[in-house]
Amino acid sequence: MKKIICLVLLLTFCFNANSQNSKKYGYEVIYNLNFQPDSTDASTTQKNIHFTLLIGDKISIYAENNKIKLDSILNGIESGNINQNYVLGNLNSMPKPFTQAKILKYFDKQEIIYNDNLSSQNYEYTEDLKIGKWKILDNKKNIKGYDCHSAEIEYGGRKYTAYYTDQIPIQDGPYKFNGLPGLIISISDSKGFFQFELIGLKKIDSFNFKLLKSIGEKINVSKKEFYKLRENYMNNPIPFMEQEGAVFDDNNKKLIRDIFSKKRKKNNNPIELTY
Repeated sequence: MKKIICLVLLLTFCFNANSQNSKKYGYEVIYNLNFQPDSTDASTTQKNIHFTLLIGDKISIYAENNKIKLDSILNGIESGNINQNYVLGNLNSMPKPFTQAKILKYFDKQEIIYNDNLSSQNYEYTEDLKIGKWKILDNKKNIKGYDCHSAEIEYGGRKYTAYYTDQIPIQDGPYKFNGLPGLIISISDSKGFFQFELIGLKKIDSFNFKLLKSIGEKINVSKKEFYKLRENYMNNPIPFMEQEGAVFDDNNKKLIRDIFSKKRKKNNNPIELTY
């Protein structure tokens, strides 16, 4: 099973949330993300990456749509509902998430859990639900048919302007953003590198948390430890892969290092500059 996971994750060249008992939800929100991975080259802008935010009374879950599809397949293999040989024979048609990250907001515990993969190993860290102090502004405008108010916040070394609507009194939004007196409809940083906008919203009765269950064991680390590990992984992924049982000759090691080196140079603009 681990071989399949490693193959799938390696194929996508990307960087999973615990199974929960509760299934009750209020809203399914779809956000579109446009962002520029290379801060020096506007032509690298990635457009139309879709994320789903599932919102309940005590918890919300945020993940890229292709990540949800991929986890559903991998959990299907683990449960025996999907034939692993079929997956191995159709790797090119598997969903390819741009990011493996999942973000859980626990409103009752006032905490955020960030869950991500380095190679096929799953890591998790916790931070406060309150990520900063919002400044409510006077600007107003109509977005997607909603009357919106504006607000600013600084987080992760960037300054953001958000538009939220109190027509939907839910204090949540894309990524880790939350805490405004209404659902965030759009939010972007001051340089326009990251632009989130709502493109879909519907009420739902329930959602199966098991579709978002992490594959394999997770390692709990601090936020700083995770980002240090990720930096090491992007600089040299070989030790991470070898620790999981992969074996490479010198030529393949050089090839992998070259691929990650080029990828790193073109992905120099992470959403969080400070942590």
